[in-house]
Amino acid sequence: MKTLLVGVTGTVGEAVARRLVAAKADVRALVRKPTAIAGVETVVGTLEDRASLARALDGVQRVFFVTPHAPNEEAIGNALVEAAEAARVNRIVFSAAYSPPVWNRAALWLLHAALGVIGPHYRAKLAVARRVRRSIDPVLLLPSNFYQNDDLLLAAIRGGQYPQAIGARGVNRVDVEDIAVAAERALLGDVRAGAYVVVGPRSYTQAECAEIWSEALGRRVVAGGEFGAAAKLDEQKTRDFERTFRVLQKYGVPTKVHEVEATTKLLGRAPRRYEDYVRSRCAVEERREHAV
Repeated sequence: MKTLLVGVTGTVGEAVARRLVAAKADVRALVRKPTAIAGVETVVGTLEDRASLARALDGVQRVFFVTPHAPNEEAIGNALVEAAEAARVNRIVFSAAYSPPVWNRAALWLLHAALGVIGPHYRAKLAVARRVRRSIDPVLLLPSNFYQNDDLLLAAIRGGQYPQAIGARGVNRVDVEDIAVAAERALLGDVRAGAYVVVGPRSYTQAECAEIWSEALGRRVVAGGEFGAAAKLDEQKTRDFERTFRVLQKYGVPTKVHEVEATTKLLGRAPRRYEDYVRSRCAVEERREHAV
């Protein structure tokens, strides 16, 4: 089966592409500009362009996508779903935002209405998730906060500050590689249609994350610093992160035993610990420094 990936240059999409290539799957990606990706056929186009969507979907059986935080996020997400339906694909897999895996339509509307009040910048993604649920053999992946968000902050962390302002209430965090494993299983395996949380084994505060980095680096890292200056993202992405931080600081994301168990069943193993991600990231950075 041929699988189309949309969002392959992003954190999650790139990890999914690596997993599928390693599994020797037949993979195609829709990209905005000519891009060489090992083991992946590419089609240049955009989600706004129906002609390029049709070319990308020609001969495709399965689709995986992530939508960007953009003013037209809902429109382009829905456009992809409609194009996939027209192309008669067999399955659509969407990596959405973390939320309880409700499937009942009435309960879902109530849940999304509440989540839209808490985090209005996620309303478009929630709307796309509802559209996917009505589509062809859909799988919704609902991941919590990514460990790999820390990759944006490595210079600041090495400098002694951990500026990801997730607060003191505790936020469940997950490895993007685990999201990729879940996506691979949904695309190539026997995962049934439905909504699946993808979570890590526990929640962390900002101070705890700083302490874990301190232990891995062997020098003091404190919680604090300016996220925007450290991450060096564009204005839109910085604003979206800061909005999310305000939600996390106020509510946190508690870890639920049944969600960890569900993730373990989906992955076929326990989800990776944040401590292991940090240690492996330090090892990669150390190898790079020695190579230079």
